Amino acid sequence: MIEPVYGKIVNESIPGAFEPIDLEIRHPELHWMNFFGKPYIDLFGRDKLLSAPAYKVESIGDKVIAIQTTNNIFEPIPNDVREKIKRHLGENAFVWDGKQALAYRNKENLVPEFDFSEVLFDKTKPIIEPQIRTRQVQK
Repeated sequence: MIEPVYGKIVNESIPGAFEPIDLEIRHPELHWMNFFGKPYIDLFGRDKLLSAPAYKVESIGDKVIAIQTTNNIFEPIPNDVREKIKRHLGENAFVWDGKQALAYRNKENLVPEFDFSEVLFDKTKPIIEPQIRTRQVQK
């Protein structure tokens, strides 16, 4: 089963759809549909994410919450919509004003703790098609 940490659905024809990200510094810009995995649920809190002032917010199982900023993927997202969501969740968790994550290096940032200790890449498989497996814990 896939357990995303972060995901998005964007209209690629709108400027800003592609930006370099570094989740260990700040969350990238909010797009039309945003998926927050368990690290972000732990950081912000389930209730806070579910009460975000967005067009639509839904829990997808226990480990993912989806935030849809507006009703129409084909129209640019108004800045005030993004700002309300960012302020609600935590201003220091997101990039602002089109800046890239690197602009926030060495700043006071609100980021989750990412624990990938249980995830290993299978070295017996070719790199062409990366495979992920879970570490077997011995008892």
